[in-house]
Amino acid sequence: MEKEKNMHYTQNTIRNSKIKENEWAISNRLNFAAFTSCIGIVGYDQKSNGALWGIHLVQAAEDFFNENDAQTVAGLVENYCEKENIKIFGCLSAWKSNPAYDKLKSSLVDKGFKVEEVNTPKDDGVYTVTYNTITSQIDIVKS
Repeated sequence: MEKEKNMHYTQNTIRNSKIKENEWAISNRLNFAAFTSCIGIVGYDQKSNGALWGIHLVQAAEDFFNENDAQTVAGLVENYCEKENIKIFGCLSAWKSNPAYDKLKSSLVDKGFKVEEVNTPKDDGVYTVTYNTITSQIDIVKS
């Protein structure tokens, strides 16, 4: 069986439900399904008032997430997110050996995004992302 050339990303439209692998969502609170080798990307949604946009990326291996996928994800980020405060979190160490991950980050920077990798103790787990109105920051909490 031949592997897909590109991952398909779909919108999760159910507010506050878990964002599963290869899904993206817009909400004031983003709840991600468990990460085992996954990463998440979040930012402020530019089209809605105060909401966040986030995507759950799976399979760090190059034969699953390739440069075409990197361009697709960068395009989604560009379409939905403001330029500031793009955060990447989760199993970062699993992704750093994939050239497509570097391509994703460089594509975002080239498009003018401020990208921050957020290191968490023990990368796998379940993450919730909210906007902290007191600090005006995106908070990423692992449970």
